[in-house]
Amino acid sequence: MRRSILALTCLLLAGLSSQAFAQSPTVQFSASSYTVVEGAAAQVTVELSASRSQATTVTLSSHQNTAISGTDFTAGPYTVSIPAGQTRGTVSIQTTQDSVLEDGDEDFDVSITGASPATTVGSRGRATITIEDDEYTVRTGTDANPVTIVREDAGVLRLPVTLSRALRKDVLIDFTYDTLTSTPFEDYTPVHASAHGQAPLRIPAGQTNAFLEIPIHDDTSFESNELFRIDAVNPELPDGETNQRTEVIIQNIDVANVPSSITAVAGRTLRVTAERNRVGTAPVTFDIAFPNPSTAADFGAGPHRLTIPRVGSGGRCISR
Repeated sequence: MRRSILALTCLLLAGLSSQAFAQSPTVQFSASSYTVVEGAAAQVTVELSASRSQATTVTLSSHQNTAISGTDFTAGPYTVSIPAGQTRGTVSIQTTQDSVLEDGDEDFDVSITGASPATTVGSRGRATITIEDDEYTVRTGTDANPVTIVREDAGVLRLPVTLSRALRKDVLIDFTYDTLTSTPFEDYTPVHASAHGQAPLRIPAGQTNAFLEIPIHDDTSFESNELFRIDAVNPELPDGETNQRTEVIIQNIDVANVPSSITAVAGRTLRVTAERNRVGTAPVTFDIAFPNPSTAADFGAGPHRLTIPRVGSGGRCISR
């Protein structure tokens, strides 16, 4: 009888022990990977499979990969506290802000190395933290040619703006304009320039390019081409790097066409006729020149001035 009671007691204790073991929660990371922007703190969460009546303390270790421990992030160990009655706890792991353009993102690993009370580690006992490099350069215009030519009658110049890499956040880009030989608001309208009270150009997260649409103002004046320069304002410009700016040439398309050759008869009046290529807003007057000095002497010192009306052609009689 005494042996039977002893055997029954042992069985009960063994059952309670195995039940307690079976009900002991496991601990693991909430995800197998985390992403953080350079300079921010990664929020890493560990979770229990079931809550406990007492607090649980979990210890994590860090393992450098392409991200260097102590340089790119604060090295472990780290401690996570999970309060009694709860299943999750979070630790902040600080990353380092720098001004270096890295060859892509960097990463390091964290692993669960212990827990108190003792807890079994689940399948996600190790996780990777990716540090997104937030430095970039901006290219305004095309890669092949930093000079962009646009006709004055184009209406709008669609200028490509390209980031050196896609980021996981929207990028706002401001622009500065150097007038050079142009006149703002007469030859073109500067856009996305805070100097003129305008909002920056937005390139959405995950994308690398957008178009800067600059209104080009047409006129019918006989003038030289106009030139202005655009440069991006980049607060995340890495050390030693430069943005590619572009120079824009507004191509004047108003011309006066004259015959390629004119025959002059000695003692008679030479009539020169010029015709403008499109309707203008006002008459235009210009001088006729003779490149050959001896020819110029035959027709007098001049000036030989010709006026073309708003539309059509105009003539000038030159005595010889």
